Amino acid sequence: MIDTISKLRIVGTILFVLSLSGCVVIEKVRPAGLTITEAEAKAAHVVKVQIDQGEKFLTKEVAETLRQSLKGDLAKCATGDREVVLRIRLDTFVEQSPGGTILLGGQTQLAGLIELRDPKSNKLIAEYYGVEFDISGGLLGLAILANADENLPPRFSRNICETVFLRPLPENAPEQT
Repeated sequence: MIDTISKLRIVGTILFVLSLSGCVVIEKVRPAGLTITEAEAKAAHVVKVQIDQGEKFLTKEVAETLRQSLKGDLAKCATGDREVVLRIRLDTFVEQSPGGTILLGGQTQLAGLIELRDPKSNKLIAEYYGVEFDISGGLLGLAILANADENLPPRFSRNICETVFLRPLPENAPEQT
């Protein structure tokens, strides 16, 4: 017969194992209307970045982190001679809830509309929709989802380079001087 201490050990072990859940990462930039050809993508050069913060839930820090990530990444991936304006309307930013992440699982998300516009006429050239989404749970999930405001914007920026401008960036690409 199992005594009370043994039962508590079994329950404790089960709870501990459940608290170390895994993680799912979804990164996607997809067409949302007009798209550009491969030649147009490689000829593009971003002369201005506009970030519309949409709802008030998005902090200035997240927008600034994205702006800085784009500045560095676009210098490496949008190096053509056709000038374009990159306009991003961020409409979703979700940070984790630590308690909820441990008990039920949690998520972080950054999403928004990405537009390329002509700098002179403001005519829409192309539009895409980008999503960075992490789902996780338990103690491991708590660590994985931490610092969404610092982790999601650089991934969002890299995916713009890869999908819109068709220029994948190496993970640790050196800064262009």
